[in-house]
Amino acid sequence: MSTVSRSIALFKELYEAISCDDLDRAVAVYAPDVHYVERCLGWDLHSRQQVKEHFGPWFRFAALSAEMEDAFATDDRVASAWRFSGTIQEELPGIWGPEAVGMTFSFSGVTLAVFTSDGLIGEAVEYWNRADLLQQIGAR
Repeated sequence: MSTVSRSIALFKELYEAISCDDLDRAVAVYAPDVHYVERCLGWDLHSRQQVKEHFGPWFRFAALSAEMEDAFATDDRVASAWRFSGTIQEELPGIWGPEAVGMTFSFSGVTLAVFTSDGLIGEAVEYWNRADLLQQIGAR
C-alpha cells in the first residue's frame, strides 16, 4: 500500500472509530505529541491525551456518525472533507443545553493534516462552521 493510500486509510479508520463510539481507537491515529487545532471551538492541543480529553464529551453526550466525503493526499499530508451527524443525548456545556437533547444534527468540515514518519497524524487543523450545528439544534 502506498503512503498516500495509508494516509487516507488512517482517516477512514478515524471516522469509523467515531461512528463505532470508540474513543480510544479514534485517538490512536494521532501521534503522542500531536498538535491539534479546532478553529471554531478555540482548541489548541498539544498531545494525544489532550485530544482524548476534548473529544470525550462529544462521545459521551451525542451519538455520532462520521463519514469521509472526499480526500486528497500527498506523501505526508491529507486534506479530508467529512460529515458528522448525530443525536444529542445529554447537555454539553458550552456547546448545547438541555433543550437540545433528542435533536439531530449534521454538518460538514475539512481537516488538514500532516503525518509523522511512523504514519500517525502529527498535526491537524479542523475547519467547520459551528453556526451550522447551533442552528440545527436551536441554540444561539
